Amino acid sequence: MKFDAGETIIVFVEPYVRPAVIEDSFEDAALVDYAATLDVDEPLPTLGRLSDTGKRLIVLAEEDAGAMPWYLDGFAFAQDTPLGADRPEELRCGRFRGEAGSPLLLINHWIPPFPPSVSRNARIGGEFLEDRLEQCARARSQLPNLVAVDFYEQSGVIEVAARLNARP
Repeated sequence: MKFDAGETIIVFVEPYVRPAVIEDSFEDAALVDYAATLDVDEPLPTLGRLSDTGKRLIVLAEEDAGAMPWYLDGFAFAQDTPLGADRPEELRCGRFRGEAGSPLLLINHWIPPFPPSVSRNARIGGEFLEDRLEQCARARSQLPNLVAVDFYEQSGVIEVAARLNARP
């Protein structure tokens, strides 16, 4: 895999396969050399520092972390917002998993059911998504670092993140 200059990727793995399968997949894709090993008791490195050291991949696990030094306990590093909203007005900003002091804030922003609905999730994209991210930042006194959406193409999450990241 080739990373663009300054690019860092964070992968948050859901527990559908065993850690050994994850390890084999990352080795087969030649990604292990890029994977950062972080210490939860130390401040997170800046993106620039990660880029400078060549460790541009952060792998967080919902469960089964620690099998490899780079397979990090996701909810030691991140806190997230509640799951399970059936309607847009049910999306909340409170803490669901992770510790209150976890340095990363993951905003879960989708509407079930499974399989997910393109139209239901498209309606909560764009301006709605941007407003929610700002609302959660105020409510949590922390800027969101990660945003989980279904159908990123319809959600406008890339454009929303670019606008929010461009702010001073």
